[in-house]
Amino acid sequence: MSSNGAKIVLAASDSESSEYLRSTWRQMLLACLPARYAHYMSDISFDNEVAKDGQAKYVPHGLRIIESILLEKFDADDVKVCFADQLHLFVGDDTRVVGIHAHNPLGITFATDVYTHLYGRYVEPVNAAEFRRLITHPVLRKHKPHLKLIVGGPGSWQIEKKNLQDEWLIDCIVDGEAEDVALGVFEAALRGEILPRKVIGQSPRLDSIPRIKHRSTLGVVEITRGCGRGCDFCSVALRRGKSIPLHQILDNVRTQVNEGADSILLTTEDVFLYEQGPKFETNVPALRQLLSSVASVPGVDYVMQTHGTIAPVVLNPGMIEDLSEVAVGRAVGQHKESTHSDKRFANLFIGLETGSTRLFRQHMKGKAYPFRPEQWPGVILKGMEILNRNNWFPFCTWIIGLPGEGRRIQRNRSIFFSLCAARSGL
Repeated sequence: MSSNGAKIVLAASDSESSEYLRSTWRQMLLACLPARYAHYMSDISFDNEVAKDGQAKYVPHGLRIIESILLEKFDADDVKVCFADQLHLFVGDDTRVVGIHAHNPLGITFATDVYTHLYGRYVEPVNAAEFRRLITHPVLRKHKPHLKLIVGGPGSWQIEKKNLQDEWLIDCIVDGEAEDVALGVFEAALRGEILPRKVIGQSPRLDSIPRIKHRSTLGVVEITRGCGRGCDFCSVALRRGKSIPLHQILDNVRTQVNEGADSILLTTEDVFLYEQGPKFETNVPALRQLLSSVASVPGVDYVMQTHGTIAPVVLNPGMIEDLSEVAVGRAVGQHKESTHSDKRFANLFIGLETGSTRLFRQHMKGKAYPFRPEQWPGVILKGMEILNRNNWFPFCTWIIGLPGEGRRIQRNRSIFFSLCAARSGL
């Protein structure tokens, strides 16, 4: 690398890269916790590991995808990945483009925004403070005359929403899946061309999704893209689901382990849609093979999952017991209520969203398939019973204020939530 910097620098904020206690929940809290109170939280940290040359040892998975795409075209000396505190090591006179990852940069998603506002309307969460520290870094301002600034990731829309693109000197915002558009944007930036203010990426072909070349935060390995259940508040649900081939998943797992990861987080919109059959049918043999294959990779101590739906649990209750050997036995979390010999439990983010069958039919009827909307409350309660009995303790989300939700529905939702929480051990 030139002493005057790398041609391409990729960066992510510290809070969005945190692996603290291998906890996705604690990382999410950083988009909810007011920055002014962060120093009072003794169990929160977002200090991240840095290699000897100053590069980040791990960053969010999406940024590793972009890195892999660029490394197919450019030499490794031309592409460097770092955090804010190391930008000065890599951004210099020779730098022509800086790409910045934005997962939840302002903390204004449907969940985190609610929690932050509990402290006051204008409170800035940790994520926003850390992202602002990165995007307004003095080194970027100093060298801005000869470099382009590109921001992408699932939260890049927040910058446009808050009209901050010009204030932060961002040349281009990439919104959506970037496999088919990223290389073109970066090449145009290297040529010094004027970039479009916004580029929208569409769902790529499966063979366009590259293997990662370096470790991602929390050992994230993608197993699916999209969903297809059609919930009208979720853009991912509107895209047809597809599964990453097992051999590619295992290659990515080995990449993580080779660079120090001992836990793997299988990232998906719905774990039960991996290699799905017709009409969202769970492919239990494929899912069992996936979990056991990942757990068998030397160096993998823990296997975690992200999201799932609850209808498949009720449709095939024996499936949960079948998958628990890995999902529970290799879980990170431990809880006194678990009946597992080591008190371990599987965590899963499940969107329940509403207890109203009317609102369910209006906004998300595909979420319960093959069950009917009027069966939704029973599906939730039965599903929770099955999951808890097998030491799966999910983290559930609800949406308050869905279009068409009135005061009576809000009151009934509160009663239903209290019942569900009691049944699920929340």
